[in-house]
Amino acid sequence: MKAQECLNYLWITLGTCLIAVAFHLLIEPNNLLVSGTGGIALLIVHFFPVSLGLVYFVLNTPLFLIGWRFVGTRFLLKSIWGTVSLSLFLSLFAFLPGIPYPILGAILGGILSGIGIGIGISAGGTTGGTDILSVVIHQKFKWSIGKVMFWINCAIVIVGTYLFGWEKAILTVLSLYATTWMVNIILKKYPPSQAKEHLQL
Repeated sequence: MKAQECLNYLWITLGTCLIAVAFHLLIEPNNLLVSGTGGIALLIVHFFPVSLGLVYFVLNTPLFLIGWRFVGTRFLLKSIWGTVSLSLFLSLFAFLPGIPYPILGAILGGILSGIGIGIGISAGGTTGGTDILSVVIHQKFKWSIGKVMFWINCAIVIVGTYLFGWEKAILTVLSLYATTWMVNIILKKYPPSQAKEHLQL
């Protein structure tokens, strides 16, 4: 493996580490709704007595295949690594004490998550789930990755609003906006489209 490729995997690892820290310190303690594939999985589990892990795996499988089909093998491998490392860090950092301040949690949690996601995408991968779908849509239509992520996640939050209330939904949208803002900043400065070896454009 080339030195640059090794560095990309290290960047993805750092990104997933930041996302896990944001989740345990700021997002989970303030009961913000979970976005992305995790949010869809939680909604399904709410209505059907099935395993969360199984639902998450089933939802991610076609997204990985779509990412491989439209973006490439290296993107797929890096996204798998991002998903695995994020799962690992979520387990390792479960001991972190939460910061129970909803607005602060929404804004800082969104910013920190956005940094992690942006780093991962810039390095040629994702953390799986709807991040993959956002990259594929960007490839096909040249829409901003951050904006695509925002609108996909807003749709999930709208559904979650009926189950968990408006207050959580509003704070979650604020967090998603902060995430989108940060992802766009990072990708404008370090766009993955400048490195064909990353996303095989």
